[in-house]
Amino acid sequence: MRQGTTDFSATLTPSKSATNLLSDLERKLADQEAKRRQLEERLRATQGLLEATGEKLGEVWRDKYDAVRRLEAKAFDDLAAQRRAADQIRDEQRRGMQEDLDRRERELKEEQEERDKRWEAEWRDADAQFADEKQLISERHSHPRIARPIC
Repeated sequence: MRQGTTDFSATLTPSKSATNLLSDLERKLADQEAKRRQLEERLRATQGLLEATGEKLGEVWRDKYDAVRRLEAKAFDDLAAQRRAADQIRDEQRRGMQEDLDRRERELKEEQEERDKRWEAEWRDADAQFADEKQLISERHSHPRIARPIC
């Protein structure tokens, strides 16, 4: 029986190739564990970078939105200023044209008044001349010494 016990213990002792295989497996397991830890660290670092990049991207979008809003407000202000300037120029032109029209109307009115006065003076002169001629004719008819023209 003793011999059976010895044989059994001999079978429990790992062989050299089994020990080498086990050691290779342990080393591979340790290498894989180290690689897993490195990958986890890289994953955490990458996640941190992604979060930081996401935050920065959010800030950039907010800044872009603010810049666009400021540009739109400036464009609106510029457009309003251009409209005010155009309105002012149009009002000045309209005022100048109205002043020119008023001046021309006054000049035409003065010309018409001068023409009316001249026509009235000519009419009075013609009326006075007609009255004088009538008076002369009347005097010729009333004086017998003045020869009457034969017509």
